[in-house]
Amino acid sequence: MRSSTLVVLVCMAASPAMPAPLATITCEAPKGTSSYYGVLGSERVKAAGTHVAPPLNHLGGPEKDGYSQRLTFLLDSSRKKLTRIWVESDADRKQREDAKALGVAVSDPPTAVDLPVVAYSTDVITAAESGLTYLKGSSMYSFYPKLGVMFMSVQFLEVDGQLARQSAMFARCDFSWSGKP
Repeated sequence: MRSSTLVVLVCMAASPAMPAPLATITCEAPKGTSSYYGVLGSERVKAAGTHVAPPLNHLGGPEKDGYSQRLTFLLDSSRKKLTRIWVESDADRKQREDAKALGVAVSDPPTAVDLPVVAYSTDVITAAESGLTYLKGSSMYSFYPKLGVMFMSVQFLEVDGQLARQSAMFARCDFSWSGKP
């Protein structure tokens, strides 16, 4: 037996087996609306270009909002953790490749993130995410298996800290259970 094979076998035997997820939840791209409070960046730029004072903070929206990516979630068998996986759409992949070809710096698609499940029943599963790395805010995902939908809410402070935004979106989801919900 080669030493590399032995190392793999020893590592596999020494580590605990990863349990299969209780459920795999695959959702269409979430769609909904968003509102904001503050002054939009475009309003600040326009005011600076015309040498006038920017408008005062105000409530704006609702406006259409959503994602182009499908979302996949894995519910662990303890019902205490949900792993969110972003699946890049063909359109997003093409846009990212086109931007790279033009020399524009683009970031890679988001990776998988583990979220704590804050409520669990056969009617609703809710997970929360706080301290978003790309935004100053939080997200909540509520799944309704019997209805086949997810409700997603996101609240965050935009990068420059001058605008607070919230989004509320729904998505149809398929729930694939490996055990009893």
